[in-house]
Amino acid sequence: MGSQETPLVQLIRLRIGAAGGVRVFRNNVGTGWVGEVAAHDRDRIVLLNPRPLQAGLCKGSPDLVGWMTVTITPEMVGLRIAQFVGLEAKGPTARVRPEQQNFIDHMLAAGGRGGIVYSPEQAHVLLFGTTRSTPISKDNHLDDPSTDTDPERF
Repeated sequence: MGSQETPLVQLIRLRIGAAGGVRVFRNNVGTGWVGEVAAHDRDRIVLLNPRPLQAGLCKGSPDLVGWMTVTITPEMVGLRIAQFVGLEAKGPTARVRPEQQNFIDHMLAAGGRGGIVYSPEQAHVLLFGTTRSTPISKDNHLDDPSTDTDPERF
C-alpha cells in the first residue's frame, strides 16, 4: 500500500466503524525478521539465529479485513453469522495488482462482502448499499457499537 493510501484506510475504518455491524482490522502484509538481538544502533540491527516472520493474511489480501453481522435464512431466523469483509483501499493513482483482484474475486465468490474502494463513502455503499450513517436494518448491527471505543476489544 502506498503512503497516499494510509489516510484513506484510516478514514474508511472510521466511517465503517461508526455504522455498526461491521468490525474491520488493518491487515499489513509482509515479511520481517525475528531472532536474538546481538547489536543495534540507529541504522541497523544484528540478529542471531534470524528467521523470517510472515505477517498478514497472505500476499494480495486486502488492507482491511473483518466481518459483518447479518441475519440469515428463514430456518435459521435469529441466528447471527460473521460474514468476512475485505476492503482494498486505493488512492487516485494506485493500480489494483492481479493478486489483489484475485483475492477479492475469491472472497466474493465464497460469499464475502467488499471489494476495491477509493473513498470512505464508496466503502460504505459497498457494504451497506447506502450512504446513510446507519445500517439498512436495525437488526443488522452490534448491540451498541457507539459505546465501543476500544479498538483492541476483539
